[in-house]
Amino acid sequence: HFMLQTLQLMEIAEYAAVTKVANFATLVSTYTEGFTLIIEPFDDRAPTIFNPILHFSCMDASIAVKPVFDYYINVIITSATLSPLDMYPRLLRFQPALLNSYGMSLARPCICPLVVG
Repeated sequence: HFMLQTLQLMEIAEYAAVTKVANFATLVSTYTEGFTLIIEPFDDRAPTIFNPILHFSCMDASIAVKPVFDYYINVIITSATLSPLDMYPRLLRFQPALLNSYGMSLARPCICPLVVG
């Protein structure tokens, strides 16, 4: 988008496809570690039509969460699925000030099916 503004093009909407490719290329070139580029030559829904799909995936969650830790003084991470809890400070590369785990039980039936006939 900035390139198109620099070139002083009036109809930026005409270059939407070029902008998407340029933004994607910028992302790919910005990170040398922690990301992977997956190229699928065909869409599963139409395997006979050459329609490549590019996926840029973050494989290191610490890269994604680093800006949050840099910007905020205190961060609270909550989840019902973070287990084992002591693994996440190592994965996300932070030193927790407080680390608590609370047990839970499913003593009462949590699923109540409703059958309508």
